[in-house]
Amino acid sequence: MQFAEHLAARLEQWRREAKELSERYSQPALASLTLTHVDEIEHDLATLADEPLSLKDAAAVSGYSADHLGRLVKAGTLENVGTVARPKVRRGDLPTKCRKEDLRESETRLSLGSTRMQIARAVVTAK
Repeated sequence: MQFAEHLAARLEQWRREAKELSERYSQPALASLTLTHVDEIEHDLATLADEPLSLKDAAAVSGYSADHLGRLVKAGTLENVGTVARPKVRRGDLPTKCRKEDLRESETRLSLGSTRMQIARAVVTAK
């Protein structure tokens, strides 16, 4: 699960718990406080996603080179929120490059159902 999906699931869980606080445990003040915090986090995430980044900064965040991102802007794949001379892209619009470590870990989990470390521990501790 990606970080954004995990975070969205967590916020939805907190919304359900707030509803339960109010309805099941008669704690509307605590429910209201929880919902306020969830709303604040969602607002902060939306603000962060709308942040315009230079191609150099966007490259550091995404893992793609500034040249590649520039080509995506020129092709219209990424919206330019800057100027023609100084293109910028929104943080939330950036593609993210899969790191080799993530790929190896996911391939291991898919093929074996568990990580290499879990298998090694199982072999060492097997009787």
